[in-house]
Amino acid sequence: MFVLDLYHADMLVYQNQVVYGKSFADVRIGQPILYINSLYRLGLAINQGSFAKAYNVGVGSSWTIEIKKIES
Repeated sequence: MFVLDLYHADMLVYQNQVVYGKSFADVRIGQPILYINSLYRLGLAINQGSFAKAYNVGVGSSWTIEIKKIES
């Protein structure tokens, strides 16, 4: 489990605990997931949805993300 903070132009637009999974089956429908995509890059998605549409996320250098592992 990770804490994910997503910023646009230094303004926090999303903060939540997100599961790291190997497939979308690791989370329920509608839940966010961190995963390694087919290009071997970190992906952030919603199972059977669009994270970008759900949270109005764009692209470019004004967007930053912080990911912190939750120690158990």
